[in-house]
Amino acid sequence: MVVTEDNQFFSWGSNTGGQLDAPPELKNNAGNIAALTGGTDHGVALTNDGKVVNWGKSNKIENDPKNMIPVPDTLSQGVYTAIASGYHHSLALNSEGKIEAWGYNDNGQAKVPGDLTGKTVVAIAAAAWHSMALTTEGKVYAWGSNYDGQTTVPKEVKGEGTVTRMGTSYYAPYVETHTKMAPTLQVTRGLVSTGSDYSHEATVVLKDLATDKPIEKAVVNFSIANNDDLGASLTSERVVTDSSGVAKTRIIGKKPGEYTIEAHVGYIKAIKAEGYPITAKFSGTPTLGEISGATVKVGELVSLKVIAGGFPAPRVGVKTDTGTGGLLPKGLTLNPDTLLIEGNVEKTVSPGEYTFALVAKNELGETTRQYTITVQAADKPEPEEKPEDKIAAQIKGILAGQETERQKLDEVKKVLAETVGKLEGEEKAALLGKVQDLLKDDAAALKVVAEAQNAEEPKPEPEEKPEDKIAAQIKGILAGQETERQKLDEVKKVLAETVGKLEGEEKAALLGKVQDLLKDDAAALKVVAEAQNAEEPKPEPEEKPEDKIAAQIKGILAGQETERQKLDEVKKVLAETVGKLEGEEKAALLGKVQDLLKDDAAALKVVAEAQNAEEPKPEPEEKPEKEEPNVAGSNTETPKAAEQKGGAVTVPSDAQKAAEANAKGSPATLSKTGAHDPFLLVGAVLALLGVGVVLRLRGRASKSS
Repeated sequence: MVVTEDNQFFSWGSNTGGQLDAPPELKNNAGNIAALTGGTDHGVALTNDGKVVNWGKSNKIENDPKNMIPVPDTLSQGVYTAIASGYHHSLALNSEGKIEAWGYNDNGQAKVPGDLTGKTVVAIAAAAWHSMALTTEGKVYAWGSNYDGQTTVPKEVKGEGTVTRMGTSYYAPYVETHTKMAPTLQVTRGLVSTGSDYSHEATVVLKDLATDKPIEKAVVNFSIANNDDLGASLTSERVVTDSSGVAKTRIIGKKPGEYTIEAHVGYIKAIKAEGYPITAKFSGTPTLGEISGATVKVGELVSLKVIAGGFPAPRVGVKTDTGTGGLLPKGLTLNPDTLLIEGNVEKTVSPGEYTFALVAKNELGETTRQYTITVQAADKPEPEEKPEDKIAAQIKGILAGQETERQKLDEVKKVLAETVGKLEGEEKAALLGKVQDLLKDDAAALKVVAEAQNAEEPKPEPEEKPEDKIAAQIKGILAGQETERQKLDEVKKVLAETVGKLEGEEKAALLGKVQDLLKDDAAALKVVAEAQNAEEPKPEPEEKPEDKIAAQIKGILAGQETERQKLDEVKKVLAETVGKLEGEEKAALLGKVQDLLKDDAAALKVVAEAQNAEEPKPEPEEKPEKEEPNVAGSNTETPKAAEQKGGAVTVPSDAQKAAEANAKGSPATLSKTGAHDPFLLVGAVLALLGVGVVLRLRGRASKSS
């Protein structure tokens, strides 16, 4: 691929990947091509404005896609200074000294090593399967395939500052570079005069420090950094250095101010300018512009902007020496930092024109200019309308309208509500009085105001007393169609929701008032009394335990169960009541139960049996008896004698002994407790009956013998 002197593009050879098919926009503008390179099946071009164009297609995309690094999107957006290509990969060096790489990466040739992070690269090169870079320190880096040691940099060239040129072989293009350069930028200030354009020349000179020779054919891109409000332009923005290494442009401006020119240096052989970008400033003598809005009024707050130009920025002040005019009107001052004339014109200042002078100074000179401020008299304030005047006027306007009388009244009510209605007490009365005084000659208006005022402030209804409400509810219920029972229920409900929520004296007082209101209605009083009694039923007297126990026992005995079942039930009742007590408390309760059952012998008997079974007495230990001689005439024998004769042995119990003693005329010996215990009394009677039988049997036996 070549570009001829007359800017024609030619390519020939194999076209397996489309490497000869450069984009039409590139071929048709071949004069914009700064450099060309290519690999086995792709092509790369660098344009004069620093853009990179890539075309063609490597067969490695289909054969080994995982090792392909895509073309960066930034190639058409950034500014690049150099390009290089291997068989199936390419490199591009941007204006910041950073490398972009893409294409086939099977040996790592398209992956920029991390060692270059933070380094500034000034030259790049690429061969079949490896890549190289040269930094500003003169240090070489190589990466990719090392089959023949091509990425092993010899120790003799590893040191910084030892390399000034770099290239590769094996079908790779040779690249030469300038590693050190001394750029300078000079700005020559032109004439400055009011009404003329500002024209200044900017010159860049490039020199290679290694050879002390000027650098030619270097691309310099000029721009203005701060041109928002200055309206400046450049005669040429992109200039190529001549044989002396010089590139020039001119800046044309409409306003004086601070212009910053930047010169971005690029080169077709990968030059990286030190100190990039190069900047310069130029200066202008001070200028003073018009003051806008120079007409003010007495007492008015003033803020007038003074327009001043020049670089460095001039210092502006009021010129006070003789012969240059007067001073600012009293009350106004100039703030030299904000360039604002501000303040309030004093009331003592007479209306008229006031002339003064301002002076602007910087290192290049000074400028003086006269100004005139016109002071006008203060506006007279309009007399404030009184509220009563406004209200009266509104009312008259309403009454003069075409609405109906009702609509007029509503409108007047609305006016009064929004004005008089927002006040209170004396203030409200005073304003209403003033309005009525203003309308005193208009009887119709006064009438409407009075009606509106009455409608606006209705008298509050007297609060209904609770007793009145309750009495009315009760009368309403009794006058209804419900049954007597339903009426009673309704009255109960009313009393529960009113009187029932109170307590003590308060409750009694309210109920008394209700009854007093109903004193002439006997039926109502009767229902209230019934409802009150139903509302507050008397508590039932608490049932005594002895009554409950006696009732339970009577109920059991009145049942259909057998005598044995009845005895068991009575035992259970006594166990759950009397049986849970002890000592005197137990004896007292049992006595009360027996007293309640005193007229029911059957019940007493069952209680005695149940109590006996509940608390059985322990049998006394039997003691051996001594044999006594048989006394003549006696009808008794010792147990041993009876046993020897083959007769039955009978051992008398305590009860039998007591019965025998009683039969002999000796009193029975009973314990204090047994004397009152019905169980023991019953037992004693039974024992006496048994002893009598035994005695009779023994008597018969004696006679027969």
